[in-house]
Amino acid sequence: METNPKQPADLYTEGNLGKKAKLAKLVAPPEPTNKDTSEPTIEGLHLFPKKVLDKLPEPYKSLIKAHRYETDQSALLLSLLVVGSGTLPGIYFYHGGKKYYPNMMAYHIGPAASGKGNASTARKVSDLIQAEYRIQEEKALAVYLNDLAIWKKAKKDARGLEPTKPTCPLLIYPDNTTKPKLIANLRASKGRGIILGQEADTSTQANKGEHGGFTDIWRQAAEHETITYGTKQDGNLEITNPQLAVLLTSTPGQVPGLIKSVEDGMISRVAFLYWPNAVGNKVQDPDGKLTIEQPQFEDLVQRSGKMIAQAYWERSDEDSHEIEFCFTKAQGQRSLAMTERYCKDIMDRLDRHSGSDKRAPIILKRIAMQLEVRRLLAEGLPLKSKTECSDWAFDLAMEIMETLWLNTLEVLDLVNKIAKNSKGKHTTKDQAERMSQMLSEGKTDAQISVAIWGDNTKRQRVADYRKAQNIHLDYPSKDGDPI
Repeated sequence: METNPKQPADLYTEGNLGKKAKLAKLVAPPEPTNKDTSEPTIEGLHLFPKKVLDKLPEPYKSLIKAHRYETDQSALLLSLLVVGSGTLPGIYFYHGGKKYYPNMMAYHIGPAASGKGNASTARKVSDLIQAEYRIQEEKALAVYLNDLAIWKKAKKDARGLEPTKPTCPLLIYPDNTTKPKLIANLRASKGRGIILGQEADTSTQANKGEHGGFTDIWRQAAEHETITYGTKQDGNLEITNPQLAVLLTSTPGQVPGLIKSVEDGMISRVAFLYWPNAVGNKVQDPDGKLTIEQPQFEDLVQRSGKMIAQAYWERSDEDSHEIEFCFTKAQGQRSLAMTERYCKDIMDRLDRHSGSDKRAPIILKRIAMQLEVRRLLAEGLPLKSKTECSDWAFDLAMEIMETLWLNTLEVLDLVNKIAKNSKGKHTTKDQAERMSQMLSEGKTDAQISVAIWGDNTKRQRVADYRKAQNIHLDYPSKDGDPI
C-alpha cells in the first residue's frame, strides 16, 4: 500500500476490483454554503457529541459533516459503523479468551423523520462491493446456463451429472428473508454479510413465518459460534466462524415484537439509538438535509465507497493472514471499570442483572478496532500482523460508547415497562400446551377459549396462536371463529 496514496481519476473499472486498485484518498467535501446548520435542542435524545464527530476517521467524518441535522449525523454514524464492521474481514481481537471480529449489531428506534433512513446512505457506500459480486454472479450463471444447455443436448447415457446452479456471495443480504435463505447466503459468502436498515416488523414477521426463526442465527453470528442446519436436500450444513453485521430500524411500538424482556439474549449484543419523541418535519425544509449540493454529496459517497471497497478487497485476499488487533493493559483496565459502572447503572434502574453490561466491552472494542483500522487505511499506513489500538481510537470509542449506553438504558427501561404492563396478558407455556392439544383434537377457537379461560372472549388469542403455529382449521367457521 502506498505511503502517500493519490486519488486516480478512475479508481475502478467494472469487474476489475481488488489488488489492481489503489487506495482512494478522500478529500474533504466543499465548504458548506450559508445554510443554517443549527437544530433545536431535542430534550430526551442522546446524540453523539460534535466533538466526537469531529474526531472521526475518513470516510466517516466527511460523510457525516455533509449532513445538516444532528439527528441525521448520529443516525448515519451508527449506520456507517455497521457497514464498516461488515467490510473489514480478517481482523480480530481477543476478549475473555475468545476471538471476536468487527461485525456489529445495531438497532435504531424512533418515529418518522428521525433519521432512520440514513441507512440508505451507508448502503450506497457499499455499492461498489455489491456491484462486483453481481458481476461475478452474472458470469457464473452464464457458464452454468451454457453447461446446462450442453448437458440437455447430450444423449442420456452420456450426460453425466447435471450441472449445479452456482451460489454466489453477497455483501448486503435481502431484508425480507427466511432462515434457509439466510444460511444459504452465509454459506456462499464465507459466513460474512450485512443486513442493513431492515425494519424490525419485517424481521418479526419473517421470524414467525414457516421458515423463520433466524434471530438465533444473529446471536450465533455475534459470538462467531458454529451454525448447524439440516435439510433434506443437502443434509447437515455447517457454517464456522459466521460474521454477520446487522442494522435494524423501527418505531418504538414495534420493539416488543422483537425483544421480549431485558434478559433477552439479543438485547445485550446490540448497540442502540432510542429516540422516542418526534424530531420535527424536515421534509418541507427549503434548505434540505445537506450542507453541500446534492451532486457534490453523491460524488463524496462514491469516493467514500472506493475507500471502503479498497480495504474490503485487500482484506478478502488475505484471509490466510489474519491481523490480530491488540489492546494495552491500561485500555483493558478502563474497559473493566466501564463494565463495573454499567453494571451499577443497570442494578440502579432495573434492580436485577442484564447481559448488556457484560457485553458492552465487546461492542466498545469492535468500535475501537474499526476506528483505528480506518484511520490507518485512510492515511495509507500498513496494517501489521499485530496492530495495537492507539489511545486516540480507544478514547473515541469510549465517547461513542457512552452515547450508545445512555440509549441502551432507555431501551432497557422501555422493555422492562412493557413486560410489567403485559404481565398476565400473554399465553403461558401451560396454556400453549393445552391449546396445541385441543387444536389437535379438532376443538374450535371458542371451545378452547372457554376450556382454558372460562369464556369465549379469548378466541382471538387462540386464533393468533393457531396461525403462529401454522395450524389450519379443517372445519367450517362457527361460534364466531375465524378460519
